[in-house]
Amino acid sequence: GKPADKPGDPKNGMVIDFTDIGRVVRKNIIDVFDHALVLCQSDREHFPANELSGKVIYLPFPPTCEMLLLEFQRRLAAEENNFPVSGLRLDETATSFAEWHANGNL
Repeated sequence: GKPADKPGDPKNGMVIDFTDIGRVVRKNIIDVFDHALVLCQSDREHFPANELSGKVIYLPFPPTCEMLLLEFQRRLAAEENNFPVSGLRLDETATSFAEWHANGNL
């Protein structure tokens, strides 16, 4: 993006305020997936949710790092106050991660 050119505005020089990014990410990703057991819908019969399993989310796809990253991109793109996302990165471990780029490549 292009930094704002509004002298005297507290957001002068920003492309987007990190607070705005954080709000959208928290609402669409963190509040949904944090502290959840994420499973594929086809595993529901083998791993049914119960009071001991806590928060369980069943997705229509295997919850791999790559597939979750695409789901996160879809959720961010659907945000009503959409801001353009040029790329995302999801770290699975200290050395394993997936990246998505706006050109559609993973």
